[in-house]
Amino acid sequence: DMIKYLKYTISRSPFKDDLNRKYDLLFFCSETTNIMKWGNAYFNRVAEYFAAIHQEKSIFIEDSDRKTYYMPKSFPNVFYHDIIDIEASIRSRFYRVNEKDVKTVKSIKRFLADFFPCAIKKSDLDILENSLLATSRKLRFYYSLYNRLFDRLGPKIIFLDDASYGDRSYILRIASERNIKTAELQHGIVFKDNPAYNYGKAILNCALYKKYLPDYFLSYGKYWDGLTNIPVTKVLIGNPHYSENRKEILREKNDIGGKKKILFISGGNLSNLQKILLDLLSLLDYHRYEIVFRP
Repeated sequence: DMIKYLKYTISRSPFKDDLNRKYDLLFFCSETTNIMKWGNAYFNRVAEYFAAIHQEKSIFIEDSDRKTYYMPKSFPNVFYHDIIDIEASIRSRFYRVNEKDVKTVKSIKRFLADFFPCAIKKSDLDILENSLLATSRKLRFYYSLYNRLFDRLGPKIIFLDDASYGDRSYILRIASERNIKTAELQHGIVFKDNPAYNYGKAILNCALYKKYLPDYFLSYGKYWDGLTNIPVTKVLIGNPHYSENRKEILREKNDIGGKKKILFISGGNLSNLQKILLDLLSLLDYHRYEIVFRP
């Protein structure tokens, strides 16, 4: 499996010599949002509906799913992101973290230990410290690699999965410095208590932090726009994957006896939900209702 992973990571690198054309639309995607479609190819449910409109101008650079790639792809222009992380990680091992970053990371660690409202285990604080220091070492190489990539592809807009989460905010900062527009496609449910989409005043009023956020958040609808306060331009585009699936369900409605569906949406914590669902089932006429559970 590892040999196969390395083979495709290298052979489908976005730095390949034969990749010598420009792409206006660059999508940084994840393998985890690929689904099998038409029974013979993997389709990216978040990005591909949009990329297909201008297929010849669009390119996907996808992250592996725990060192696994789903193949074959329905979209022709797919390359792999992992090579950038691998190269940055290897090169960073030969460099020390600069002293300013060491002091900053240690002050963050002390702040969390002293003032965070919940107790954090020392082992978790150590993991955080090591992670931040590792990122510090890699940043110089990320800047070099992504600038090289953008020179090569010449994108006019970049779509980044989970852009508001911040774990790859350096991509947005580099794009901002190059005057390349950036956007995040909504990929699932947004909650009021999701910290990736709801910030405190200190961040909302920080001009510097905004350089690490996308220019646009492309949402499923007005309802979802109201559940986030991120300081970016929100554009309502709908959810084509939902629309396509709804058409399919309506076509199949007669095949399932025309039952009414009750959609039960929950977070990842399933405690007590089993009892609630079983109680609900006991109250319903099985011939008239069907429960769809979506964790």
